[in-house]
Amino acid sequence: MLGSLQAASLGDVMGVKLRQKSADTKLDLSGQDLSVIEEDEGKLLAKHYPDLEVLNLHDNRLRFLPNSLGKLKNLRVLIMSVNAFAEYQDKGLSPNLEVVGKLSGLLELNLSSCHLSILPKAIGNLKHLTVLNLSESSLSVLPTSLGNLGELRELNLAGNVPTLSTEDFLRGRPLPPPISNLGKFIGKLSNLQKLNINGNKLGALPEAISKLGLLEELFASNNNLTKLPQSLGRLTKLRKLFISWNKFDRAEKVRIRKMWPKGQVAITF
Repeated sequence: MLGSLQAASLGDVMGVKLRQKSADTKLDLSGQDLSVIEEDEGKLLAKHYPDLEVLNLHDNRLRFLPNSLGKLKNLRVLIMSVNAFAEYQDKGLSPNLEVVGKLSGLLELNLSSCHLSILPKAIGNLKHLTVLNLSESSLSVLPTSLGNLGELRELNLAGNVPTLSTEDFLRGRPLPPPISNLGKFIGKLSNLQKLNINGNKLGALPEAISKLGLLEELFASNNNLTKLPQSLGRLTKLRKLFISWNKFDRAEKVRIRKMWPKGQVAITF
């Protein structure tokens, strides 16, 4: 691993391997203090790794993505958790995450613990995506284009609590609400089987969740919920419901237990 104070490019990390033809389908570059992928480096990666299906960039210091990353047309899994894209966003700059929307064959995308405050609508172009992890972000609004992800099976929005930039804090601006528009697109994800919205300070769940006819697991613990929509009882495939650390009174807990046939759903209060 390169020293933490040294800016490491993709060429620094991969060395001569970046310029050699490879039949590898997986490339693990996690934990390399990688801080930049230059445009020409992205082109070399696409040229010399034409069969690349899994790219792991977890735990680096990336702030910006090159357009050339969109040339990895065979990529199926992209892991970019624990990176520094938020540093660009906090300065009013774009980390160019839009380029991810060009990876039309992508099945899994992990942007967890990047503390993103903005998610580009281009993510909604990933029509074959089955797993999307946006946990530990700072999103107050999600692009409604996520409703286009018709093949999505798992959506993780846990621990998504908006924060203020230093400038907004000094100006006394209020803290934005967490994922306030969830109800505008969540009902369109007809193949969703697992939804995690733990730790979002939500005061209510959107009624649209009841449209998720294939939902099997719902994680909604550590919020500010006092009631659940009665319409959730329509979720005939639901098997696990995690709703601990909320504000349900005893009567509401009794009502929730009666929302599904006995034995269908394992409920954790």
